[in-house]
This record gives sequence, structure tokens and C-alpha cells, in this order.
Amino acid sequence: MLNVSFNYLQGRVPNPLNVAPYADVDLSSNLFEGEKVPFLFQMKPMTGEIPASIGEMLLLLQVIDLSRNNISGNIPSSIWNYSFLKVLDLAYNNLSGEILASLGQLRQLQSLHLNDNKLTGNIPLSFQNLSTLATLDLGNNRFSGHIPL
Repeated sequence: MLNVSFNYLQGRVPNPLNVAPYADVDLSSNLFEGEKVPFLFQMKPMTGEIPASIGEMLLLLQVIDLSRNNISGNIPSSIWNYSFLKVLDLAYNNLSGEILASLGQLRQLQSLHLNDNKLTGNIPLSFQNLSTLATLDLGNNRFSGHIPL
């Protein structure tokens, strides 16, 4: 586990950020900035062929917490591919754009915090697929349209 939360770290997140596969990484409550945060869950440098299991290793991530930074831009569509993700916390950043409908693929998601950003558009109908979702915070954004029921 790498936990450097609640510090005064600033600048760009190192790329690659060398953490072991399956590691929990908590960079929340810092002063990171940049148009896009680099892919945070990269393996250490390797030689030889790319293992066939590399996608499976990364897809087992359960917690992504990048809250309280200064991250801007759209939410990368690759986040919606983590089918084992239980907690996604991107709150208190400067994220913009729309939430993609592919969010509904996160069937194990229990806690989603996208509050206090600059997200726009409709709340996707695919939210109806999130049957395990217990906590949802979308406050202080620029959403429009109807709430999917």
C-alpha cells in the first residue's frame, strides 16, 4: 500500500509511479496538478514479452482515491473498465466533461464520490445498473436533465 494522503505534495504525479500490482494507492488531499494524472497503477519496469495476464492484474483494483487534488480534464474512460472497483473517489478536483454511460459496468461499485468538480451533462441511465452502490455523492457539479430512477 502507498498512502501519502493529507500532505502538501505538489506538482505532477511521477510517471511511472512504481507500485506493486494490486496495491492500494492513496494520493488524496494533496496539491497535485496537471491536465491528466498519469496512469497510476503501472508495474515496475519489465523486460521481455508483456504477460497475457497484465490486463487481469490491473482490473483487480478495488479502490481508487484521487480526491482533494487539483486534477483537471475528463475522467479517463479506462476507469470504467475496472469491474472489481468498489470505491471511486475523485471528489474535490477540477474534473470536467460528462460521465460516460459505461459507468454502469462497475457492478461491484459501493461508493462513488464525484462531488465538487465541474462535471456536466446528464446523469447516465446506467446508474440503474449499480445495484451495490451504497454511497453516491454528485453534489456541486453542473449536471442537467433528470435523475435516473
